[in-house]
Amino acid sequence: MLVKLAIYISAELGVPEMIIGLTVIAIGTSIPDLISSGIVARRGRTGMAINNSIGSNVFDILIGLGLPILLYAVFTGKEVPVENQELFWSFLLLLSSIALLFLARVTYKAGNIKLTGFFLVFLYLVYLFIEISRIRVFG
Repeated sequence: MLVKLAIYISAELGVPEMIIGLTVIAIGTSIPDLISSGIVARRGRTGMAINNSIGSNVFDILIGLGLPILLYAVFTGKEVPVENQELFWSFLLLLSSIALLFLARVTYKAGNIKLTGFFLVFLYLVYLFIEISRIRVFG
């Protein structure tokens, strides 16, 4: 239902589907993780909240992409068609964000979690800006 609604919004507003995927669908599918991480963090289990966030993203990337690609290849005998050949930049931004998060956690004192939170939100906004700019320019 979310995907159908997102495609409809994309068509009605004239916004490229990739931008809708980066925003509406990504946020919509991440809300349960956000809520569960918030609940465990409020209970003083910040390590569990961080591991939930990282673990769910690793699962999404490795299993959420890997399993459908594997099943498609096994059952059709074909390679998976990829419409967007510019995935290199998305992967580069993802790896850069992980590296910056690691650097931030190593550099900042453990008690400065608020600054790290602002930093992570800032990184997400930078990521969206770069991706949307790239899609608008090359799309």
